Amino acid sequence: MEKLELPAVEENFAALMNFLEERLDRSGLDSENLMLIKIAFEEIIVNVIHYAYGADGGSICVLIDFLEDPKRLFIEVRDRGVPFNPLERADPDIHASVEERAIGGLGIFMTKKIMDSVTYRREDETNILTMIEAIR
Repeated sequence: MEKLELPAVEENFAALMNFLEERLDRSGLDSENLMLIKIAFEEIIVNVIHYAYGADGGSICVLIDFLEDPKRLFIEVRDRGVPFNPLERADPDIHASVEERAIGGLGIFMTKKIMDSVTYRREDETNILTMIEAIR
């Protein structure tokens, strides 16, 4: 398992995305799946950077691994910010007009649709969001 931990600030967004992209390069996933996984990852990272911590800030930890039997990509995003389970939020009404649609929630909705599995747990005062995608 490979790990990267950095302060959860916008200046580290590119480094976090590069960390994912470098590992995806050897995944064997097709370009469409690679793009979708990057979108899902970006949504989660942006939410942690913008909402997990107050003025004192904190860190974001990303763990990536390739699991066997069956082959799967495992991505875990951890933060020690305020407790927040994004999976408890109701899915947005994507059929409503833009004016009628509630603000927020579209990113986690997309992440749940893109990835084969998205789970959340709170452990040792840490938010842990796990995403798994089959490698076909």
